[in-house]
Amino acid sequence: MSTQRYLNLEASVSSNRRTGRSSTSLNRQVVDTDAGQGADIVTLRPAGTPAPTESLTRRTECWSESWQGEPSIFLPECLGIEHGLALARERAERDLAPAAPKRILSLLSKLAIRHELDLPDEDALHADISVMSSWPADLFERAFQQLWGTWRYRRFPTCGDIHALIADDLAERRNRRACLSEAELKLQTVRLREIWDAESRQRRARTSPEKGSAAV
Repeated sequence: MSTQRYLNLEASVSSNRRTGRSSTSLNRQVVDTDAGQGADIVTLRPAGTPAPTESLTRRTECWSESWQGEPSIFLPECLGIEHGLALARERAERDLAPAAPKRILSLLSKLAIRHELDLPDEDALHADISVMSSWPADLFERAFQQLWGTWRYRRFPTCGDIHALIADDLAERRNRRACLSEAELKLQTVRLREIWDAESRQRRARTSPEKGSAAV
C-alpha cells in the first residue's frame, strides 16, 4: 500500500470515529428507504465474499462428494448444477496437472549432489520418475521442499518416501475428481431418463386417440 493511500485510509477511519461511526462501516452501503428514513444496509456481497463462480464451484464439489456412491439422485436445479460441474471438473483437472519429468530429474539430481548420495540405476530412476510424473506438479514441489530440509539418511529416498509426504492431499484431489466424474454420469443418466419419459408420453398420446376411436 502506498503512503498516500495509507494516509487517506487513516484519515477516513479517524473521521468515522469522530462522528460515532464504526470503522467496519467502510464495508457497508448506506441507502435511503422508500419511507425516506436512512438505514445502514449490509450489502449482499461484502468485501471478502467469494465470487459467485467460486461459490458455485465449491457447492458443486460438496454436492458431488455427499452423493458419492448413492444409487439415485435429486438434482438441485437452483444451483446451476451443470455449469457448476463443468467449473468444478476444470478445477479438479487443473489441481491434478502432472509434474514434468525433466523437472523431477533435475531436482532429484540436485538432492543427490547436495547430500552426496548415489542416484539409483537408470531403470530404477526411470521407474521412479514415471510414477512421480503422475503426481500434481505443486504437490511434488512441496514434497521436494520438505525432503530437502528434512532428509538425513545415507541412502537416496525412494518413491514411497516422497509419496508419504503428499499422500493425504493426493488422495483428496483424486477422490474429488472421482466424485465429479460420478456426478457427471448420474446427471447424464437423469437427462436421458427425462428424454425417454418425454418420448414415452408422446407415444402414449398418439396411441390414446386411436384406441378411443376403435372403441366407438
